[in-house]
Amino acid sequence: MARTAELRAAGINHYRLQQLMADGMVECVRRGHYQWIGESAPSDVRTLTRLFPDAVFCMQTALFHYGYTERTPDEWHLAVSKFSNRKRFCLHYPAVQPHFLTPTTLQLGVCRETMDGIPVHMHNRDRVICDCLRFRNSIDPEILRKAVRAYVEDPHMNTSQLLDYAQRLRCRQSVQNLIEPWL
Repeated sequence: MARTAELRAAGINHYRLQQLMADGMVECVRRGHYQWIGESAPSDVRTLTRLFPDAVFCMQTALFHYGYTERTPDEWHLAVSKFSNRKRFCLHYPAVQPHFLTPTTLQLGVCRETMDGIPVHMHNRDRVICDCLRFRNSIDPEILRKAVRAYVEDPHMNTSQLLDYAQRLRCRQSVQNLIEPWL
C-alpha cells in the first residue's frame, strides 16, 4: 500500500496512476491510499493496520480471533480514540465498525496478537468479555452466550483481571450476574 506522495516520489505521476488503475494493477482503497494488486490478494489485516495504525481490534473481531465464536464478523471491529476523525472510517472495502472510546479506556487490556502473520494490537480475552457484556444489547444473544461459555472453559481465563476490568469499565454487576454462575 502506498500514499499518493510516496507514489509521486517513486516517479509515478497522476496520469500513470490512472493508467495503472484502468489496467487493474492498482486499486484505490481510500482517497490518497492505493495498493498494488498482485497474484495474491492483499490481506485485509495488512490493509487495516496500514490505514489505522492507532486502532485496536475488539469486540466480534477479537471474539473470532480467540475462538469464542464460529461466526466470521461481517465487519472489522476497531476501537479508536474518541478524538479520531470519523470520516477516516468511511471505506467501501473492507467494512469497518469503529468504536470510539476515551484514550484511557482504549488502552485498558491491549495486548499484541498475530492475525494472518501480522502483529496487531488487540484487546485481551478478559477485556473482550467485559466489552461484550457492556454492549450486550448490540450483540446477538447467541454469540454472547457462546462467548461466555467458551471464556469460562478457556484455560487462559483470568477472573481477577476480568473483575478488575469490570470495575474500571463499570460493568461489574453484569459480569457477576452472567459469569459467576458458570464458575
